[in-house]
Amino acid sequence: MINLRAAAVGLGLAALLIPRSGHSQIPTFQSQAEVASSLQLVPVDSIPDFGTFFLLSGQLDESLPSIPLPYDLYHGTEPVYALDAARGTFTGGNGCGLPIDSGVILSSGDITNAIGPNDNSMAETTFYSDGDRDLEKLVGTNGTTCDAAVLEFDIISTNSFILQFQYIYASEEYPEWIGQYNDPMAIFVSTNRVGTNWINSITNDIALVPGTTNVPVGVNNINGGCVGDAHTNYVSSPTNPQYYMDNHDPDLSAVPPYAVAAPVFNIQYDGTTVLLTAQKLISANVTNHIKIAIADYKDADYDSAVFIKTWSPCQCP
Repeated sequence: MINLRAAAVGLGLAALLIPRSGHSQIPTFQSQAEVASSLQLVPVDSIPDFGTFFLLSGQLDESLPSIPLPYDLYHGTEPVYALDAARGTFTGGNGCGLPIDSGVILSSGDITNAIGPNDNSMAETTFYSDGDRDLEKLVGTNGTTCDAAVLEFDIISTNSFILQFQYIYASEEYPEWIGQYNDPMAIFVSTNRVGTNWINSITNDIALVPGTTNVPVGVNNINGGCVGDAHTNYVSSPTNPQYYMDNHDPDLSAVPPYAVAAPVFNIQYDGTTVLLTAQKLISANVTNHIKIAIADYKDADYDSAVFIKTWSPCQCP
């Protein structure tokens, strides 16, 4: 029996930044002609409801001991609209061409910005809320994060099993801001803490570029490059493009052959990763703290998001 407890959900506080002027196994995707439906999004701010949906295949066990955490739901004065808007659940993904039909969405902006079609090169909601220090460890010291969306909970299992998440990273930073605005995301799995603070770094981030041990998923590490046009001289080469899916930015283009002539998905984001898998062996009778997070980097412009398939356990042999 796997016993699960949804512990908490957290976001940051306001931090004003200067705006910018002005994106596993490879699945088969639907063509634009087949993409007619739109995402159905439900913002979720209730810890029990959010946890129950996300851990739908598991058993919530309210008898598990409470573990003190270094945050509370509202962080004191945080605006409720930011909490409500940046995290939620989604259905109808397959109808939009995505390989995940339903699950949880976390965004560095309003989740409703995910709804297609892709007709805006810079869709965004700027909350100017706090970033996340653990994410900042993944992107270096040249900038800070803001508008972080975080889902945290604990898993305690009475038997060993493989914890597995399937997800897609999507961003409006593609393709024109590759190399400059590397919006980070992570799935941290931690068993170590100092006092009430769980220790997170690249060493316990399981959302990595396939085949690597220390390269986090993000705009800079998975992309199709960028071709400059009359409005910009910015050009970048592709990085791990085998894991990138272009969604036809209305204004700029990825590098051929990774660019597409029309949006593949009926979502607003200009590019996504393919369906990726993050997994880790979980030992029996050990508290594992899960932290899934995404944020804007350097400024609050151009949203990024992660679509996560509803969680289900994978038993060890």
